[in-house]
Amino acid sequence: MKDKHDTQTKELISTKRVRGRPVTGKALTPAEKQAAYRARKAQKSVTVTFNRDAVDVLENHVRALVAGHDVPMSPDMLESILESIRSATQSQLVQGR
Repeated sequence: MKDKHDTQTKELISTKRVRGRPVTGKALTPAEKQAAYRARKAQKSVTVTFNRDAVDVLENHVRALVAGHDVPMSPDMLESILESIRSATQSQLVQGR
């Protein structure tokens, strides 16, 4: 038997190294990987709920902007849309999404 502190003497019987990467014991299961992926994906998006009237007005406004036109929106509608976006963002940040 070799002394633990002896660094000069070679082993009599060499042990074969295992192929591949060393095991760390921290491997995730496929389900854990998928859950982590979904959590990262959820962090990047916000789900906003609008009234149907606001959706129609917002869609027309965006289509006009894409076409190079300007379609004014009423201040009440803008305030409603802004409030919907803010409340959805705040509630989802608090929930940890």
